[in-house]
Amino acid sequence: MTAAQLDAAPRGEADRADLARHAFPLPPTPGAVPSVRHRVRAVLGGWDLPTGAADDVLLVVSELVTNALVHARPPATLRMWRVPFGGRG
Repeated sequence: MTAAQLDAAPRGEADRADLARHAFPLPPTPGAVPSVRHRVRAVLGGWDLPTGAADDVLLVVSELVTNALVHARPPATLRMWRVPFGGRG
């Protein structure tokens, strides 16, 4: 789902309360990856994720931020959001 689709999707009141969004501008500097990773880690700490999930997210964030800084033109922004998930099965 794209960010535009997520924004346009109808939500019940409970869903809106659980939706958390964050945006982190990516400064085009060598220290951007650890800085953004640190900020994302702080956000993930409040999301009550399953064991190991935060580490997986941080790995993906590191790769995405690195690729954005190497291959994209500034400005770049990392956007992340948490939506309710009912679990598997």
